[in-house]
Amino acid sequence: MQDDIEADVRALARARDVFAEDEARAVLRRYGDAVAPYLAAEYDHSTAVEARAHLIHHSIPFARRRSESYRLGLHGLADRSKQVRHEACALLAYAQRPEAMSALEELLEHPDPDTRDDAVAALVALETGNHHYYRDRDRTDAIFWVVNPEDDPHVEEPDLLDRLTGVVLAPVGWLRDLVLRRH
Repeated sequence: MQDDIEADVRALARARDVFAEDEARAVLRRYGDAVAPYLAAEYDHSTAVEARAHLIHHSIPFARRRSESYRLGLHGLADRSKQVRHEACALLAYAQRPEAMSALEELLEHPDPDTRDDAVAALVALETGNHHYYRDRDRTDAIFWVVNPEDDPHVEEPDLLDRLTGVVLAPVGWLRDLVLRRH
């Protein structure tokens, strides 16, 4: 399986168009968290900007659970490419690890204004404990950055009745309410 993961990660790193990237992403999804160390390892072998940016971008979902992904974000902050630094700031904003703040603060003096803006957005996300603010830079609370399903504030946990029956009775709310009142 290790050889399969490595080959699929290399395919992602070599993807040069949206279709190839989508195909590689779909393949990688089946590996779950196990792909994280392979994404990080491939970064050091990638010379193309797009490859390094893709590798960091696809590490974001694991940034809270896998230290390899978090370290990849820290490493990406020093990349010569603005695109890669942008993805690294996004990863660290999503990771929600306060220890990343000092590395992000160093970017506040970066010569590229977009990199400085990305660092500020990541710092705001960390200070507020709200990764959505990396994308919602005006803090409107109207923009949500859903990386993993649990990030979506519009998805409610099913209540006890739904979990017990496995049936969501939303279309017949009056019946659901009647059943709940009797219990």
